[in-house]
Amino acid sequence: MNRGGATLGKQAAPRGGQTLVEVLVAMTVLGVGLVAVLEAFSVCSGAVSRIKSEAIAKTWSRSIMAEIRANPSLLTSDESGDLGRDYPGFTWRRQVRETGEQGVLAVRVEVRWKSRGVAREYSLVTLVRMPQV
Repeated sequence: MNRGGATLGKQAAPRGGQTLVEVLVAMTVLGVGLVAVLEAFSVCSGAVSRIKSEAIAKTWSRSIMAEIRANPSLLTSDESGDLGRDYPGFTWRRQVRETGEQGVLAVRVEVRWKSRGVAREYSLVTLVRMPQV
């Protein structure tokens, strides 16, 4: 007997495919995952930029300090400048102070820059014995 197109004793074959709700849930999960991945890239990019700037500051500070150690007679006064066109936004300053010990000076080298609008600084301090004349 056939009622409304259905055959008695036989079940209708299940249809293949996804429901609209399943598709929406899958798209939501993928969207949240994609946002997390993009956030991770953003954080990593900021960290790489910060590390690169710190490496530049450390290298320049050590370079200036090495120059001073090689030729302490150059220490006549405070001095400052920038790191040139290759490193825009970076400035350096050298401060020379008496220590109270005859022939010994305290030297401070600072390199400053801005990273994401925040002022940053790297400093080195050392004592330098002036050559006897």
